[in-house]
Amino acid sequence: MDLAGQILERLKSKSGKNYSPGTVLVVNCVANGLIYDSEWNDAIERVTKAQIHLAFREVFLCETVMSHSATLYGEQSRGRRRKRK
Repeated sequence: MDLAGQILERLKSKSGKNYSPGTVLVVNCVANGLIYDSEWNDAIERVTKAQIHLAFREVFLCETVMSHSATLYGEQSRGRRRKRK
C-alpha cells in the first residue's frame, strides 16, 4: 500500500472512534523506504482531498527518516475552547 493509502486507512480507523471535541491526532508515518519531497507532497494532497481528517480539530503527520511533516486542519468550529469570563 502506498503512503497516502496507509495514512487514509489510519484516519478511517481513528475517525470511527468517539474522541472528545478538539482532539488533535498525531500520525507517525512509517515508510517502506526513503520518501522524496514530491512523493510526500502527493500523499498529503491525496489525503487532504479525501477530507477524512475533518473529524479532528487537527491532524499532525510526521515521518522521521526524512523529517517530513504536515498539519491538516479539521472543521474550525469543532473543539474551540470557550472564553472564560
